[in-house]
Amino acid sequence: SLDEGTCFRVYNPAKPHISGIKLYELHEAKTGYCFNFKLHTGQERQQSHCKTFDLVMSLMANYLDKGHSLYMGRYYSSPKLYDALFTRLTTATGTCMVNRKDLPQVFIKQKLKRGGAISCRKSNLMALKWRDKRDVLMLSTIHNNERSDVSVHTPGGRRLKSKPVVVQDYNKNMVGVDHHDQMMAYYGFSKKSMKWYKKLFFHLISITTVNAHIVYNKVRLQHGNPKITLLQFIEELVKELAMETTNKIGQKEQATSSTLQGPAGRLMGRHFISRQPGDHHKSCVVCNQKSRYNRVTKKIKYKRSSFWCERCGVTLCKVPCFEEYHS
Repeated sequence: SLDEGTCFRVYNPAKPHISGIKLYELHEAKTGYCFNFKLHTGQERQQSHCKTFDLVMSLMANYLDKGHSLYMGRYYSSPKLYDALFTRLTTATGTCMVNRKDLPQVFIKQKLKRGGAISCRKSNLMALKWRDKRDVLMLSTIHNNERSDVSVHTPGGRRLKSKPVVVQDYNKNMVGVDHHDQMMAYYGFSKKSMKWYKKLFFHLISITTVNAHIVYNKVRLQHGNPKITLLQFIEELVKELAMETTNKIGQKEQATSSTLQGPAGRLMGRHFISRQPGDHHKSCVVCNQKSRYNRVTKKIKYKRSSFWCERCGVTLCKVPCFEEYHS
């Protein structure tokens, strides 16, 4: 299914989030997995066809000629696009605006009573007009004008209602984008920022996390394990990332521990002062460098300390030699 998603910075009162960056997204209809998306950047200068035609073909570039079925909203639909997709072994279904080119005017102007329908066909493309509360115009290269009964809610309770099959399939398969947006809204990574690219970055993290959750649950089912919720997946993901970062830091510190004896090594890593094991105290290396030769005793005065830096393996006075040695 193909529809619009919102990050921020575009005003659209018809959407749940009335303002935001517009993203054109391609999703798997059943699970909501996001296959591809394109950021709305305004009017493009070079267009081989109309804007929506080029947009749909670019999003579907890696999925053409594979027998997929595409469902889309009326903003993208046109007879020209459906014919082009059909030649690339891709069927399409969706609502359509009445002002699209190549639609029969007699078909458009035909007035219908509620529940009535009229259809016409041109080669593999079917156009159907159905009257419910208002006129609904559908295009499809996979359906015909068949109808079937479906149970619907009414003020007097549930009852059977006759609907075209193309409308039923459209309602069933156009929930991919909405389902994905709903999952992202539960535990989003939104963070206040004046920079638009930071907000977009966190939005992309949300898309990636939901995609990973969908794939992870699919793998669990293949191995006979039950699904986990998105919250459980995020908690496990955070634990794994934190553990991986901790292990990398430990490996890095261990790799550099052999070089900490040098003048540059004492300035790297984390150092803590501790008491030396045993009763044999050694002289402080900083005090030894500061001490001078005593002309009377003809000896160098050494200052011993019971503290040391275990990482560097040197004896140091607690104050101020430990700080001076590591700075």
